[in-house]
Amino acid sequence: MAASLRLRGSLALVTGGGSGIGRAVCARLAREGALVAVADCNEAGAAETLRGLPAGDHQAWGVDVGCSEGVAGLVGRVQTHYSRPATICVNCAGITTDEFLLKQTEEAFDAVLRVNLKVGNLGQVNYAASKAGVEALTKTAAKELARYGIRCNTVLPGFVRSPMTDKVPQKVLDKFAAMVPLGRLGEPEDVADVCAFLASDESRYITGASVEVTGGLFILTRAFLEPPHTHPPELTLPEPPREAVGTAGTRGRSRPPWAPSWEACQESCKKRSAPGQDLRCHPGGGGSALHPRA
Repeated sequence: MAASLRLRGSLALVTGGGSGIGRAVCARLAREGALVAVADCNEAGAAETLRGLPAGDHQAWGVDVGCSEGVAGLVGRVQTHYSRPATICVNCAGITTDEFLLKQTEEAFDAVLRVNLKVGNLGQVNYAASKAGVEALTKTAAKELARYGIRCNTVLPGFVRSPMTDKVPQKVLDKFAAMVPLGRLGEPEDVADVCAFLASDESRYITGASVEVTGGLFILTRAFLEPPHTHPPELTLPEPPREAVGTAGTRGRSRPPWAPSWEACQESCKKRSAPGQDLRCHPGGGGSALHPRA
């Protein structure tokens, strides 16, 4: 399907554009009509991305986003070349130096914060901290810059194929894919599509938001969020299976398969009701509550 050219006339600066998600974002924004300034610490990667873009006055520059002077120099070069500032900025630059918390060096921790500033993963204490910082920084920037019509949002990718995942064994990637409700790892283009939407006027009333692109990885049902149901002593329940999955319960709620039926629970609660009160039971995790009798 042909691109809609939602970004015609826009100038986009993409950091980390030399590979992975950044490269896909550059390609998508260019297809939407934007001029793209590709920036990456890997100048060869940025040049390769540039060669894959459709015709237009796109440019590629090397930059270390962990150095404020380097970033200032990049902004200056973009301003000089295009005679105007970028109207879209997508920060895709990121690094990992994974290690367990007690073995993490200060230098490695600081390096990741400098460049990156998910739910944390084992051995990724610095990466998790940096990404949490990105969310907080973005929300603060969104609040401060809204008065100028500048919108700031965060995109939260899940397990997405990229140079970072190239170092992960395939059997581990297969386990990750099995955890995703949609049944697959993400592709860089999945994230790029969301970035294009957030960069367009179609998202003009969205700022300070965090958008998950995870294939449903972090979906949690109420069956697993609610506290265990307090059952009356006269009800004998079977032991829950080791890998129980919530099933549709009464009143539209999620109820584990080992929870008592609504009718059985209500009958037991009636027997324990005090004079003038009804003890109403909420199977599936809500517990029991006293209500004045009508």
